[in-house]
This record gives sequence, structure tokens and C-alpha cells, in this order.
Amino acid sequence: MGIDTMFDRRAFASALVGGAAAGLTLPISVSHAAVGTRNPVQLFSSTTNDMGEDALTVLDGGETRKIAGLPARGHAVSFHPSKPLGIIMARRPDRFAVVFDPVRLTELHRFEPPEDRHFYGHAIFHPDGRHLLTTENDFDNARGVIGIYDIEDGYRRLGEWDSGAIGPHELVLNADGGSVLIANGGIQTHPDTGRVKLNLDTMQSSMDLLDLKSGGLRRQIRLEDPAFQQLSLRHLATNGDGVAAIGGQWQGSDSVVLPLIAIVGSDGRQSLLTAPDEVQTSLDNYCGSVAFDSSGKVVAVTHPRGNVATFWSVEGTPRYLNSLTMTDVCGVTAAAKPGTFYLSSGNGAVVHANAVSGKQISSLKQPTSSISWDNHLAMPRG
Repeated sequence: MGIDTMFDRRAFASALVGGAAAGLTLPISVSHAAVGTRNPVQLFSSTTNDMGEDALTVLDGGETRKIAGLPARGHAVSFHPSKPLGIIMARRPDRFAVVFDPVRLTELHRFEPPEDRHFYGHAIFHPDGRHLLTTENDFDNARGVIGIYDIEDGYRRLGEWDSGAIGPHELVLNADGGSVLIANGGIQTHPDTGRVKLNLDTMQSSMDLLDLKSGGLRRQIRLEDPAFQQLSLRHLATNGDGVAAIGGQWQGSDSVVLPLIAIVGSDGRQSLLTAPDEVQTSLDNYCGSVAFDSSGKVVAVTHPRGNVATFWSVEGTPRYLNSLTMTDVCGVTAAAKPGTFYLSSGNGAVVHANAVSGKQISSLKQPTSSISWDNHLAMPRG
């Protein structure tokens, strides 16, 4: 296992040290079958309506449809690689997960973690097609874990892996098919104190690479520069070439403006990205969601506190492309055409946007007070 130190303000420095982690062993068998035929502009998200009711909702051809009511705000949606299955996870510190059919648009199942765990908002289906991996909080021991559930046995919990650090948030499959990347935000919380952050003075964020068969820790990328200690790595995305994009959320002084986005290439080359000064300042030190486009060459990052989405090229030397102003923009997912994305907003709007021009291509949903789209937006692939 290697530990890469990063963030010397403009570039990463790296060093290798020894270490290992052990856990439940799972087989790896990757399926590439399609989920099914569906409208290509069918977008899934957690929503809140004007009566304060939370739901799993789909935007289908410009019309919204409620799939399932939720007991509180949901967070991220993910899809099975070969079956008509999707799942929405509870937002920290809640404990619900709702499984649904993204073709029939019906709820299938609900489950919870053990009483001494809560979800962190994200999950992925294992490439073997049988298991679900969730980010969870072992809150009494201030430890991040990856819960392992058997989808063919009523989502029975089989065990867990150590996530590598405190506060695992988003996790994504790596391009090698045999590992998973985890953004460990480094922030300690406990349900007795709700969403209060308990360790900001000592927090240590990291991105961790776990083996999908053994759960062993292959590599850890840490924030070593003291200037970046309070940058919490929360969201990430990968492309088919093994490039990872990571978005952070600054927990320190509001007077500080720091780079928030890191790119790690398949060759290990690592870069921090900075927008032009007037754009960088407007980001309000916060990334809400990260996504690659359909080509894997362009990254979109949303900044809801700054009311802006930024776009970046990862071809050659990673660089800033453009930005788009949109009130409370947070959800983002790739559209079919390279260089384009769907973006959703807390004010009810959903748009199709061009990353190069930074312009809106079309509006799928106009702003409305009747619905608020939550943090993440997802579309089935295949």
C-alpha cells in the first residue's frame, strides 16, 4: 500500500510507506450487460417539495414523477451494472436505503444498517453484480467503514471493510475493475450531536484505494501540507482511463481561498486545479458534486454556495475551460454528447449545458417553488 502526500499548493509531492488492511473477501466477476431500454433523458434525484416532503423523484421527458417517499432527505442514487436496480441512500446521519426499479419506476425494498452505524449518503454496486457497498460511520469508534450487503439475500449485511480514514463519503469503481476509490472527508461526527463536526482542528482527509476482493488498502493519498489540513475531500469521479477527479470542501477560515479540485492521472501524475481569480473566489470554497462527461475528457464540478458550475479538461495538462452561473446548482451527470452535462438546482431548475462554451443548451425544467433537487443527479447508463 502506498501513501501519496499531496497539496504543496500547486502540485502533489509523493512518498511511499508500507501498510495493509484486511477484511471480507469477495469474488470479482464483471458484467457489462445493459440495464434496459429507456428514455436517455431520465434523471433521478432526491427532492423536497414545497410542503417539506422528501422523495425519490425522476425527471422523465420534462415531467417529474415521485417513485418513493423518503423519511428525510436522500442523497445519492446509483445503479446496478446489469439489472434494473437502483438505490438511493440517506444523508448523514440518517439510516435508510431505498431500492427501486428504474425501468418500472417502482420501489422494491428498504433496509437499514446496524444500530451502531449510519449511512454517509453514497453506495455502489460491486462489479460481481451481487453485492452492494455503502459508506458508513462506526460512530462510537470514530471509524469509517464500507458496509457489504448481499442483494440476493434481502440486502443482508455480510460485514464491512475499514474505509481507511474517518468520514467516508463518495465511493466509485476504479477503471481497473478490481478496486474502489473512497473520498474520506476526515470529519468526525456522532448522531448524538447531529451534523456537528467534532474534530476540525485535527481532521485528516484522504482518498483511499481499496482492493475489491479483499478490502485491503492499496494506496492512500493524504493532505499533508498544513495549509490544506481542513480541506475535506468529499466527492470524486473516474473515467475509463483511470483518471480521478476529486472535489473538496474547505472547513477553515472564510478569508482563505484555496484550490478545491485535484486530478490524479492513471500514471500517478497529480495536479491541483485553479480557476481564474474572479471565478475561484466565487466558488465559496465548496464543491457539491463531480462528474466526467461521456468522453471522459471533461470534468464538471458544482459549487452550490457560489451558484456556479465549473468545467475542466483533463487532456494533457489539466486546465480550466469555463463556468456557468446557476442558482444553487449541485446535481450533475454526463449527457450523451461529449462535453455536455445535465445540471440540477435547489430552485427546481434542470438544464443541459455545454462545458466548453459555459452556456445552457436547453432547459429541461424551469425554476419552480414546488420542488427542490437535492445534492446529486443520476442517469442510468447502458
